[in-house]
Amino acid sequence: MGKTTVKVQVGMPIALHEQFIVYKETERIGTDSEAGAKLIELALRVINNSSDETITNRDLLELILLNVNKNLLFSQQVLKHCFDLEHAKENHIEWYKLSKEMKKQAEKQTDSLISKE
Repeated sequence: MGKTTVKVQVGMPIALHEQFIVYKETERIGTDSEAGAKLIELALRVINNSSDETITNRDLLELILLNVNKNLLFSQQVLKHCFDLEHAKENHIEWYKLSKEMKKQAEKQTDSLISKE
């Protein structure tokens, strides 16, 4: 038995639409409908499960994204070191600077959100 669905049409600024397209392509999602449903589901989960009134949902999502990016950079660095030693030697300083910058940014935003309490 198939799911019953409701169609929702949403207007958005061009810049937001461009980000939406990048998300859809990055996640390899086939249709706008599926991508939109996934994003709406995520947003509603965050909103419905948010019990901390001191942190806005946007702040929380930005912090999560920052930490995901930090973890992605770390994972990429580990993979490069494990499987491509020459590439790691050539790009070590660049990786270090980038990962250090992401770590500082994540720590700064975390401290900023905690200090709001």
